Amino acid sequence: MDAIAQRVTLKPGSVKTPNSYLGADIFQVTLHEGNQDLPMKQVWAMSATEYVKRAIQEVERELLLQNAYLPKRVETPLSSNYRPELDFTQELVGSQINYYQGLIGVLRWIVELG
Repeated sequence: MDAIAQRVTLKPGSVKTPNSYLGADIFQVTLHEGNQDLPMKQVWAMSATEYVKRAIQEVERELLLQNAYLPKRVETPLSSNYRPELDFTQELVGSQINYYQGLIGVLRWIVELG
């Protein structure tokens, strides 16, 4: 950052240790080599915890608008007696399609972060 600051004017206080990147929490961790008294090295780590919390809050907010809710405890994503060939649920309309495609994108990013 010092090299960049020689060529460009940086806003005072804007240069700091990163704490977030593309929704992931970023932090440093010290890895030890067998002995806790001898730190091996500092490494960067990522966590999806806050991203997942925000994603769930967003889904809950959207469901609240539809007077629905997420179940509190489930064993599997679908019930054990679900038969897709017998499912005659109406297809989604345009805005719902975009919303669910967005949810799939959020889930894919959670997998990438994890």
